[in-house]
Amino acid sequence: MPADYEVASSADSDDDKKCYIFEARQKKLSSPQLAPTNPNQEKPTSPSLKGLDAQLSSICASNGKRSYEEFMQSSSYFPVTLYITAVGDGSLAADISDKARERLESILTKIPKEQQTSIECGGGLVPLKLRVFVANSEDAKAVGDYIKDHASVIPAAVVVLCREVFITLRCEGGLDMKDSSVADRLRKQAKTRAVKLVRDLILQAKDLSLPMLRGHSGPLGPSSILEPLLPNYVSAKGEGFWSDSTGKKFVIFSAKNKFNQSPAVAPASPRLSPPSPPD
Repeated sequence: MPADYEVASSADSDDDKKCYIFEARQKKLSSPQLAPTNPNQEKPTSPSLKGLDAQLSSICASNGKRSYEEFMQSSSYFPVTLYITAVGDGSLAADISDKARERLESILTKIPKEQQTSIECGGGLVPLKLRVFVANSEDAKAVGDYIKDHASVIPAAVVVLCREVFITLRCEGGLDMKDSSVADRLRKQAKTRAVKLVRDLILQAKDLSLPMLRGHSGPLGPSSILEPLLPNYVSAKGEGFWSDSTGKKFVIFSAKNKFNQSPAVAPASPRLSPPSPPD
């Protein structure tokens, strides 16, 4: 993993807490007052960093790990590729089969609450209904096939925001990810992460308007603006990158079942601010 990606930024909300270990190590490694002025000078320490060392030791020890590195090596990863869309103002075309219509109507009306969000527009909050799918799922295929056959329909009934968002959740090493209930829970967490990523990305896209999000520039208009912004944005929001056997890079987030938010070791100081995304 590149050194630039080893440290996580802080979360935007309490529900999105990132691994404190990463923030702590970033602060500890980059703090200028810790650099010695000559090789013989003892490296200064501070009470806060002594406390930090104790916290890191406590975290690792409580999880049966002797060091931070051992903890990292014991982690496992749950990668998922997500296909992100929004519900547009248009209606489904009349030329689709009854089976396709039934599936698409269900997709566009039965929206999980965690995929219903809002964005700031015109001085107020405007509701935005997203639909997030695992990229190789039947629902994703149904939406993709419909859009391919109706790319010129305006307003669009469904709008593509990002065709591929690569997310992996860092999990405890002992977690059985072959268990279907565990896998379902992790996929749901990944989708929730993706919703928040795309919602924030929309706010950074200066050329993206609300009518475009509603399908008034066709089903692919928003994706042409958002997708080029995505790589740099996720690198600022995530905890680094993990590559699969094909070399595909997934942005890392900590799964919520991780030990790192134990109340006994939660930091008392404010969280570090995340780096600002590029314009």
